[in-house]
Amino acid sequence: MRFGRCWVVCERWNASIWRLLLLGVLLLAGNAHAQGSVTVTAPNAAVGGDVITIPVSMSSLTTALGSSTFSITVDTSLMQLSVTCNVAASSPGACAQVSGLTVNGNVINGNINDLAQSQVVVVSVTGQVPTKVDVTDYPNPGTIATVASLTLAGGATSSSHGNTTVTYLPYDIAITSRILSPITTFAFDTDEIVIENTYVNNGPGPAHGAFIRGELYTRDTVNMGYSPWTLVGLQIDCASSNGAQCPAAPIQLGGDTWYGQTGIYQDRVPVMPTGGSVVVTMRFKIAKPSVTQTCGASYQGVIKGIVSVGSRYSAGSMSDYSNEQLSTASVQLPPCPLTDLSVEITQAPPLVLALNTPYAYEIVFRNNGPLDTPAQLNPLFANHIIDPSVQVTSSGWQCISGGSNCPDANNRVANFPAGTEIRMRINVSLAQVSTPRCGPDTWFGRLFVMPDIYPNGVDPGSGLAMVDSDLGNNSTRSEDSNLNLPRPACPTRDLESRIDSMPAAVKFGEPYVVRFTYTNHGADDLVWTGSSQGPAQVQFFFNRNGNTPVRFASANMTCVASNNATCPTLSVPANFQQPFEANWIAPNLGDAFGMSNPFTIPVNGSLTYEFTLLPIGYPPQCPNGAQTRMEITTSIASHDSYLEPANDPHPNDAIASTDKSPVCEDLTVNKQLTVNGTQSNSVDVNAPLSFSLTATAPAVDQGGRDVTSVMIEDVLPAGFVFDPATPGQFACTRVPAGDVVTQCATFGNGITWDAATRSLKINTSVLKAGSAVSYVILGRAAAQAGVWSNTATLTLDDVEFYDQNKGSNTSNVEFTINGREPTVLKSTSDSVISAAGANVRYNIVVSNPANGDAITLGRLTDALPTGFVLVSSSVPVVTGGGSFDSAQLPQAGDTTLNWGAFMLSAGGSISVDFVVRSNPALKCGPDVINNSAAFRYNTASGAASVAYDGAAPGHPRDDVTFPCVPSTTGNLSAAMVISGEPLPSGFAPEAGMFALCTDPASSTQSRYPATGFATMTSALSAQLDALPVDAVCVVQLDPAKPITAAPVGYRWNSTTPVIAPATLTIVSGQTVASTFTWTLERDVADLLVNFTVAGAPGGYSGSVGVYALCDLPAAGTRYPASGVVLINAQANGIVSGVPVGAKCAINLDGAPLPVAASGYRWSSVLPTVSQPGVTLSTGATASIHWAMAVSTDGNGSGETPVPVPVNQWQALAILSLMMLAWTGWRQRTRRGASAAR
Repeated sequence: MRFGRCWVVCERWNASIWRLLLLGVLLLAGNAHAQGSVTVTAPNAAVGGDVITIPVSMSSLTTALGSSTFSITVDTSLMQLSVTCNVAASSPGACAQVSGLTVNGNVINGNINDLAQSQVVVVSVTGQVPTKVDVTDYPNPGTIATVASLTLAGGATSSSHGNTTVTYLPYDIAITSRILSPITTFAFDTDEIVIENTYVNNGPGPAHGAFIRGELYTRDTVNMGYSPWTLVGLQIDCASSNGAQCPAAPIQLGGDTWYGQTGIYQDRVPVMPTGGSVVVTMRFKIAKPSVTQTCGASYQGVIKGIVSVGSRYSAGSMSDYSNEQLSTASVQLPPCPLTDLSVEITQAPPLVLALNTPYAYEIVFRNNGPLDTPAQLNPLFANHIIDPSVQVTSSGWQCISGGSNCPDANNRVANFPAGTEIRMRINVSLAQVSTPRCGPDTWFGRLFVMPDIYPNGVDPGSGLAMVDSDLGNNSTRSEDSNLNLPRPACPTRDLESRIDSMPAAVKFGEPYVVRFTYTNHGADDLVWTGSSQGPAQVQFFFNRNGNTPVRFASANMTCVASNNATCPTLSVPANFQQPFEANWIAPNLGDAFGMSNPFTIPVNGSLTYEFTLLPIGYPPQCPNGAQTRMEITTSIASHDSYLEPANDPHPNDAIASTDKSPVCEDLTVNKQLTVNGTQSNSVDVNAPLSFSLTATAPAVDQGGRDVTSVMIEDVLPAGFVFDPATPGQFACTRVPAGDVVTQCATFGNGITWDAATRSLKINTSVLKAGSAVSYVILGRAAAQAGVWSNTATLTLDDVEFYDQNKGSNTSNVEFTINGREPTVLKSTSDSVISAAGANVRYNIVVSNPANGDAITLGRLTDALPTGFVLVSSSVPVVTGGGSFDSAQLPQAGDTTLNWGAFMLSAGGSISVDFVVRSNPALKCGPDVINNSAAFRYNTASGAASVAYDGAAPGHPRDDVTFPCVPSTTGNLSAAMVISGEPLPSGFAPEAGMFALCTDPASSTQSRYPATGFATMTSALSAQLDALPVDAVCVVQLDPAKPITAAPVGYRWNSTTPVIAPATLTIVSGQTVASTFTWTLERDVADLLVNFTVAGAPGGYSGSVGVYALCDLPAAGTRYPASGVVLINAQANGIVSGVPVGAKCAINLDGAPLPVAASGYRWSSVLPTVSQPGVTLSTGATASIHWAMAVSTDGNGSGETPVPVPVNQWQALAILSLMMLAWTGWRQRTRRGASAAR
């Protein structure tokens, strides 16, 4: 390639570019393979109440260094969710890389660190299916989905889902509500009301997860609007029996509350077997309600109990009322005092308004008598001018006559005398302040007034509430005064709504993506500031064939803007991020995903949305032949102006639909074994046999259609000899005869055989509605005799069909292979060993079939389990022709038993009985002790052998067990754990504990020990023995024996321990353990050191270093451990972190004293210490004093004596000795002087 004069250089440059492009392609290709794989293996079916486990397998095609994240969403109806990493199913060491496993509602999240290539991590999610449909509002049977996604460290994301068909069990819960006390009447604020609600499951199925509610029916004869009432001191207790379990305490408050009904509780019963019972008892008082009407009628309050069971909401639930009802005493109210109030509009604007013109409304309120009354006036002025370009100005209501009777700021008249009136006026005007919205509409709004008046107080004479005698003249309304103005012409804005793409067919398990675009063709920008029901809307409908709903795993929406447009901030509705079922989605779908948030579409700009659904199937009750039609409608409107059609030629609405979706078809498969043309369940080894595989489609009158790609897969047994080329292989039969629609498959044309996996696949391309097609597989069983089992599975390979009933898609056949070789059967009459070392009796039978060959040199061998030895053996019994060598028999004490030199004719058999002693050191437990046997023999064909190592058809196994005798009691221990500081020498804390244990069978509670407590120390656990098995025990600290007080210098972080676990279930013959943890801390305080200097001039601030020597935690401990605390006359020093209770002495550091002030000297190098020994408590203080005098040389230079670093106690001792010496010298001097005189 040459351009102008660029020859060689350009060619080299071009080659470099191609190398770079090739490298980029390789890098992109490598990156494209950096993806993960996730598989959800949900159980196909479950029954209400089942605990199901859902394995989720995750792996990566390449190593993903860093943290990969995964999320698993299960159906919201599942209860008691838990998640673990399955060590056995995962790659070795893979579970150690899993962290952050959390369960938040119905979503499980976690991380996988450094997921290696082909490494497999399996996370198992476990949950309980609720018993009945009422809890879930799902159909019965219903489908629950599990959706999992894996995001690798590099960002690649993959997902999978699995469905489980749930059959909810029927049950009938009998409900009753009883008022236990009082009997007939109650008084507000005084009487405690006790109501008992009972729930009994009459079956036939369990009612795990049933929803229960309790409410209070409330009525009164005067103030219906003031119910519900207020409950005071509410206490809710629950008791269960016959295996039922109360909701976890405390029961959730709530229920159905509205006028005349007060909700009290609502919760789910986690466990409720048939016959189970739950009793909820409520205790409360009712606060006296507000009664605004005190005259004119009698007052009485009435209550009843309400008990409900079923769904969380009123729909689908069942309620009952108590037979008993309580009422308050009836209070007769006196007649109300009456007067007549009225209102009249005396002035109003004309019916057609004009701009910049003053108008007025005038209203007259009258008291026509005969009584004076307080009154409430409402002179309502209604401004309904809706166009923001017009501004309404009003003066506000003014009282123009009435004097002292004019209303206050709240329009209330304290006293409205009979025969008087109050006149009020408001002045209004209208002005246009901005350009109005464009368009042909001329109406801008209206004005009117709607006043009313009513008594609002009591008659001062009787003290009773005033009542209006004529309600017909209390209110009125003026005619509307309308404003009509011309509007400017609208701008041209041509908007278009277009559906770009929509799948031609719905395919379950594949994303369903709809793309639609909104475009502004000009000539004005569209700017939307955001609110509900914005200009861009989308509706999505799912409806066809009897409202067959669709199950979806999730729904998401994205937006891409072009040509300077800006997308709205889209949201992710939580209810669309988990499996949901829909006949249709409401028209505000766009609002749900945030399409009405602010956005802009300038001229020539556009917004393109993608709405992605993941359809996963129809519900199980989907009728044959049913399918779903999906339809989308998009629309866009200007929303800020009126557009003439001529100004907006592009379509504002677009509609598209997908009519093709999977068709419901309930197909079945059946497998049978045929021998010599006859159905059978047994065949001789190596004899010819055949399997028949039959697929059946529902008939037309049952909604069936012709089905395509019906696949039957059969993984044939390993011992089945099969040749796909055998003549007559895969013979095909169609029923009914004459069916020409159903297409038979042939080998190589619809039928494939994989010898490595032994998978036979038969794909019938077309199966007529109402027809059946059968295929025959010819072969023989060449393996050892025994019971064989084989299963065939039917699937629909064509995504245009959906088989909603997976239960009829498998068929199993079990049959017996009768062999020609001899059989060995072994049995025991002592399957349970009573004690270690006890004898066990065995029997072995060797049989040569009637069609077998003559046997010579037969040798029977039995290697006994470890520690077992032979006690005795019977002489073999030979029947049907044969013999044995009596010299070749086992001897007592043998551990490997041999019987030899058997000869057996065809049809002959050998039987031998023997007794062995079990291992004296055998430990009891659940383990099964297996014992096999082998028979080696010769025939004319040569040497052969056969073994027994398991059960034979119709024959018992030879296994024995040594089970542990179950104990009716178990033990509980509690250990003391002291964290924090090490225990000081000699300190041995103690504490007492006890347990409150509930017997689940009787719901009775007992204390262990019955009195007192069990003592625990740091070296010895507390022990509670002989507690009933399965009792649920809550361990507690006994207040009579709290933790021992901490020693001097220490303290407990809290005297209340952390107990883990606090609740334990007693296990038979075992000890369950709990720990009580206290934290020991140092108890420290600060020591304040004052430094004062006597005689020093003002402002002197020389510093000196000090430290403390204390006796805790050991004598001579220095604080601070190194360095000193500097103090001076201006700033005190603080020695920190000294144990409380320590005795400390302040010491001077070895450094010299500071220079004395100019013209001064130190009187002494030793200070005066106010507290030579300080016992530390909070706020302890020690003081050090020095004295300073005027310098002797008078030159003011100051003197700096060198201090002696001596302990203060030592300094005091030395000073005391010096004083004693001086005193003694003075006494001797005086005695000498006296003697001289």
